[in-house]
Amino acid sequence: MTGKIQKYSDASLYALTRVIDAADRLYASTAEFPDDPACWSDHMEALDSALEGCPGTSAYYHAKRRRENNPSETITVCSACLQASCWQGIFYCDDYKTAGTVEKTRADLEALALESSDYWTRDSE
Repeated sequence: MTGKIQKYSDASLYALTRVIDAADRLYASTAEFPDDPACWSDHMEALDSALEGCPGTSAYYHAKRRRENNPSETITVCSACLQASCWQGIFYCDDYKTAGTVEKTRADLEALALESSDYWTRDSE
């Protein structure tokens, strides 16, 4: 049987390690206090948080949708062209060398429609 060895990024391995650690803590907590959810609710939240940072999980995509559906979330953008892709160094505008940054709400940026919302993430999605 032959198979491909898949190479994972450091970020993916870190996210997976967080999920495993959180799951281990939750398992230990539920084994010790099986009838007391209050004792393991913090561990459950930690596991949810770890899963939200792990691409490929349904929790990750639900968290991403929650962020995308928050119109009051602020996004850092270039003060000259009002695009996050410029501030991130992906597509520079003519004034990138002298421009600063400003915070704009997701709703404001959606109304301007200057770029794809794919550039408005705060993590390494």
